Amino acid sequence: MAVTKVKKIAVFGTDDKKEEILVELQKRGLLHIIEKKEKDLAKTKDEISTLIYQTDIILGILEKKVKIGLFESLKPVYVSENDFFKKQKEDYEINKEFIHEIWDKIKQKEELESSIEEKKALLTELLPWKNINFSINDLRSNHYTDFILGKIPVRFFENSKDSIYPGAEIDALYQDNESVYTASIVFKNEKDAFLDEVKKIGFEEYIPSSLGKSIAAEYEEIRSEIEKKTNVIKILEQDMNIYTQFIQRIKLFSDYIETEREKIKAEKMVEKGDYTFHCFAWIAEKNLKYMDRFVDHFKFMDYDVVEPEKGEVSPVFLENGSFGEAFEFITDMFGYPKEKEPDPTMFLAPFFALFFAICLTDAGYGLLIGLTSLFALKKFHFDDSMKKLLKIMTLSGFTTVVVGFLAGGFFGITADVVAKDSFVMKLIDKLKLFDAAQDKELFLGISLGLGFLHVFVGFLISFVYKLKGGMKKQGFLDVLPWIFIMIGVGMIVLSMLLKVESSLLKNIGIIVSLTGAGVILLFAGRESKNPVIRFFNGLYGLYGVTGVFGDILSYARLFALGLATGIIGGVVNTLASGFITTMSFTSIGTAISSVLWIIAFIVLIVFGHIFNLTINALGAFIHTMRLQFVEFFGKFFEGGGELFTPFRLRLKYFSIKGKENKEEI
Repeated sequence: MAVTKVKKIAVFGTDDKKEEILVELQKRGLLHIIEKKEKDLAKTKDEISTLIYQTDIILGILEKKVKIGLFESLKPVYVSENDFFKKQKEDYEINKEFIHEIWDKIKQKEELESSIEEKKALLTELLPWKNINFSINDLRSNHYTDFILGKIPVRFFENSKDSIYPGAEIDALYQDNESVYTASIVFKNEKDAFLDEVKKIGFEEYIPSSLGKSIAAEYEEIRSEIEKKTNVIKILEQDMNIYTQFIQRIKLFSDYIETEREKIKAEKMVEKGDYTFHCFAWIAEKNLKYMDRFVDHFKFMDYDVVEPEKGEVSPVFLENGSFGEAFEFITDMFGYPKEKEPDPTMFLAPFFALFFAICLTDAGYGLLIGLTSLFALKKFHFDDSMKKLLKIMTLSGFTTVVVGFLAGGFFGITADVVAKDSFVMKLIDKLKLFDAAQDKELFLGISLGLGFLHVFVGFLISFVYKLKGGMKKQGFLDVLPWIFIMIGVGMIVLSMLLKVESSLLKNIGIIVSLTGAGVILLFAGRESKNPVIRFFNGLYGLYGVTGVFGDILSYARLFALGLATGIIGGVVNTLASGFITTMSFTSIGTAISSVLWIIAFIVLIVFGHIFNLTINALGAFIHTMRLQFVEFFGKFFEGGGELFTPFRLRLKYFSIKGKENKEEI
């Protein structure tokens, strides 16, 4: 339920059994292996890294061809331990060559496609001149005239064709929207004068790449070359289609080489002797018993618990149980606790689910989110991060069901669109404590009250962990005064809400809050020996009260988002019901007219609510997360620690049947 203690151990064994030991350790995922100080493990075997890259690209190409559905791609696929480790090791070279074979064809196809694009660009360039079936050199071989190709802007050519240059014969060969492509015959001694004149009206000369060959012949050669290369691409495409039947084989190999890469990284963290090896690692203290069993089974290795080096910081091993583990997804996005910091996961978990629910305040939407997420979790295969997110959405969704019914929200249904004596309205009225849409002041008060509680819990956590961490002075002088202020203000507000005639509760609240304020004023600047500076530092510290209550006001966003969800849902229902009440039956067939109106109603009601659910669920997640990161974590959590990263199997496509429990040997 918090940060679990870890121990540093030295692992050693015989060098001839090193690979076998690493494989078994990887299966169990007990150790966080410590990198060697020289950090020479930055590069794993180039072959493995290249293969991983190639298999990822290959799978991306092949899966597009078979169009595997989303649901199909997420279904869990299992492989036996023997098939994964033993068989994949035996077939490594065969599979490697198979990947190279596919990769070579992919690269060949890419090169052909690139070449075709270049050739097409050449065809486009030659298009205006493709009917010239003689070489330029043949025309220029006489002593009197020259042959010049080029283009002239359309507007100049049309207006002054005959007067462009009287001493030249200019013919139009091709025309597009901007230019006229011309062939001109001019006397050799007038060529320079001709070019000077026509360039004044935007003439651009074109010089063919091959003067000794006709442009028509060159155009046909390129076109023929494109056709041949296109045919080769078609054959390669057929090969790719055949390879799609091996997708599962490639995926299995991909998982295996990813496992190998992790093992190679671990090998590079190991110190080698002539006959032995050793490495240092971190292990959760509670897992030492499993390590003992492991050593008992593998007689050719052992371990010792050792003391960390001076200044060495241990990684953080988070353990939050089945409920809190999901919310590690949120903690991960902010950062991991430092060695002596509290793990905020279990503290944020109930608040996150509750705040998400308040942002939606609709039981129907919560039911959809909860059931959809639960179905996806049970039915499909996801990585650890996605599993955690889906668990969060499942818990938050079902929390929304409860909050939604208490706030009178169910798909935005109101008495305006559904009869009061209907089952739905009776259910809503029976379960709701207040109407979020009508009792706005109460809803806002609940949101701010929960914000007050959230911030107060943040200060309380900070105080407790400062005492546990031996920072009693900071706890009593920096944190406890804020707890006093919040308790005092809470008592004052409570006396106003309860409208108690006695002023005792209010007076006690004033005394408690002033006590906290006095401590801040006196001790916030205690680092300075100058009394004047201490006083002004104390005033500045006391000014922080505006920040604290500004944080509390931030929780008004819960009210705003919850209200928006209900209003938009109600608008969707009102518009949809309008289709039914104003349904018109025209003389051109009442049945067809009715069907069209009903289809319009269904489209509006379904897509309207899907849009409202999507937008507001996203907003609920983002804003709830922001409240955790800024208003809550800011009171007690800094982050920046290193996560305990076990040396374990990291499979993307398959799950291994067999020894999945670290207790098994």
